[in-house]
Amino acid sequence: MNPRPATPPRRLVLASGPDGRVSPPTTVSLLHGAAAGTVSAATTLAAGQLGAALVPAATSPVIGAARAVIAATPTSLHEALVSRAGTADKPALLAGVTVVVLLLGAAVGVRARTSRATGRAGVLLLATVAFVVTSTQPGVHAAATGLVLIAAATLGGAVLELLLRSDGNDRLSPAEPEPNDPSVDRRKFLVRCGAVLAGAAWALAGARSLGAARSVEAIRAAVRLPDPGRRAAGVVPASPDVPGLTPLVTSNDRFYKIDTAIGGDPQVDPGDWSLSIGGLLDRPRTLTYAELLAMPQTETWATIGCVGNDVGGSLVGTARWEGVLLADVLRAAGPRAAASQVAMTSVDGYTGAFPLTFALDGRHALIALGMNGEALPVAHGFPARIVVPGLYGYESAVKWLSRLDLVDDSYRAFWVQRGYAKAAAFRTQSRIDVPVAGHLATRDGAGDVLVAGMAWAPHRGIALVEVSIDHGSWQPVTLAPDLLGPDTWRPWTWHWHATPGTHELRVRATDATGEIQPGRPRGVLPDGATGWHTVDVTVA
Repeated sequence: MNPRPATPPRRLVLASGPDGRVSPPTTVSLLHGAAAGTVSAATTLAAGQLGAALVPAATSPVIGAARAVIAATPTSLHEALVSRAGTADKPALLAGVTVVVLLLGAAVGVRARTSRATGRAGVLLLATVAFVVTSTQPGVHAAATGLVLIAAATLGGAVLELLLRSDGNDRLSPAEPEPNDPSVDRRKFLVRCGAVLAGAAWALAGARSLGAARSVEAIRAAVRLPDPGRRAAGVVPASPDVPGLTPLVTSNDRFYKIDTAIGGDPQVDPGDWSLSIGGLLDRPRTLTYAELLAMPQTETWATIGCVGNDVGGSLVGTARWEGVLLADVLRAAGPRAAASQVAMTSVDGYTGAFPLTFALDGRHALIALGMNGEALPVAHGFPARIVVPGLYGYESAVKWLSRLDLVDDSYRAFWVQRGYAKAAAFRTQSRIDVPVAGHLATRDGAGDVLVAGMAWAPHRGIALVEVSIDHGSWQPVTLAPDLLGPDTWRPWTWHWHATPGTHELRVRATDATGEIQPGRPRGVLPDGATGWHTVDVTVA
């Protein structure tokens, strides 16, 4: 019997049978070792996802690692990535974490081909790192997560051993003739890889199925909000008058969504949920969802936005919010003299905070339960969130709310720890929606081009919007009636008697206090972007 041809790099294994005969040498190639490690890592990840779905208190290792990456990423880099990726940032992050884990698995597989002990140690090391990284994140149940990781890592290690044995180490018994075709072991390896990956796919499908089964969407859809005692003023037009202009009211499905939730929105059953109110209060209390619904309800129009919204960006929207006045709840609890901030905590551990004065100064700051006439969508914080007109979302708009605490001035919330201002009023901003930058603008019969957009300065209101063409003088535009109040944005239009060619359009707004939108370009750190929205258009 001829030995199999050696294809370097390889490991030679000589094994003797019961009769003392030595079987031919076999090889474990680098490629097969890397493939075995990759499949093992994929199995571990899938098992972790399924385990986290089966054990509600546990956190998936991928999600835990992604949270750690967010926490460790410099704020300036994080904002740069969000500004480019938008709401695709989290899927991209999860994909990146998955790729890194698969590459690490491949490295472990390569090492394990020459030393099974080293392979086992590599699996154990990766599982330990995953546990440390995941368990240190806010809101993670360490014991449950550790059990899931142990089970997943054990399965992954077993898969690695199985696949490495299939790559030539399953020695034929002495009574069997060894085939001369070296592809036999390769076929065996591929078949086992396929079977393992099919099992991993089944585990992922099971995890998704369990997640869908635990979805609270059906519960949310059945909630009927009480009639608000204080209804929102204002009349909403049936449809926008200008094609391409942003609607005055943003529908729930088109409302921007920025948060730190990884791996899907928290699924909070309102029957098991309660809001704890504590901190520097004389009368701490806990409110259930039913108790909040039974309290006097207030409706209000409010434009809210992300501090990460660049000049001219779309991370801003207007909705009709319904809920309980935060001032009523806090005053009933008896704030102490040392209390200066309202700190909020989400069910997933995210925190925000804003000055207590903004909750008590008469604006309609809400523990919001409804959005545009229905219970809060799950994606926007069901069962409860905070809405404070005039503040950025990072300070106040905490979704999936679980705690409210009055704290002193030393408290620092999630984004403040990462370089954002402790308090930041929503900046006066404006945007050109029509014509679209880079597109051809066509003149009407009078030679005019319609220019339109939105302007906002929540809680102060907009007094004036102006447009400049090719760095010329500022021209006032026509502001739409203030239909929804000063806490919301206002559409504007302008008929531009345009000449053919390429032109630069700029817009700026002035709020009701007389403050003009600053023209100096600046990024979103630490308290919101500044500058005038500018678009280049070609007139036909």
